[in-house]
Amino acid sequence: MRLQHNTFALGLAWATTAQGWALAITGYEDGLGTLLHGLASTRATGARIHDTFTLALLADIYLRHKRIDEGLDAIAEAQKLVVTGGELFWHVELLRLKGELLLRQSDHSVQAAEECFRQALKIAHDQHAKMLELEPPRAWRNSGGNSINWTRPNASWILCTPDSMQASAIST
Repeated sequence: MRLQHNTFALGLAWATTAQGWALAITGYEDGLGTLLHGLASTRATGARIHDTFTLALLADIYLRHKRIDEGLDAIAEAQKLVVTGGELFWHVELLRLKGELLLRQSDHSVQAAEECFRQALKIAHDQHAKMLELEPPRAWRNSGGNSINWTRPNASWILCTPDSMQASAIST
């Protein structure tokens, strides 16, 4: 495919993808179709940048609609891009989503899901992505923390930021 230059096709495709995701998470039935149209339009430009992000959005929608196999397919495609294209920015989120999907797939997938969450936590820690370290899996939050073994990392660094120290000084 030939990359289109000097057009708004890529920007419009990304905007269409974002619109589709927003529509889908707010309950509009045509949101998924709009997201898929945005992904196809992005690919039609020849661009591959942000495909990992788009596939993560797609997997999130499939998770919300309990379309587990399709969500796992989107994650598998995105993980290939992480390996082949070096798009590591979304790696932690892809692992978290894969774990969420595996938990919904069957009781036999709990151990594989926990491994995804552990890998996500390790990568977030290695990347110094503090907020991603603190983000427990949705299934863990929704179950009251009983369905999987999630150890929350030490968050004491939050209290050591200049803003939080200033806020603490003002409030005392």
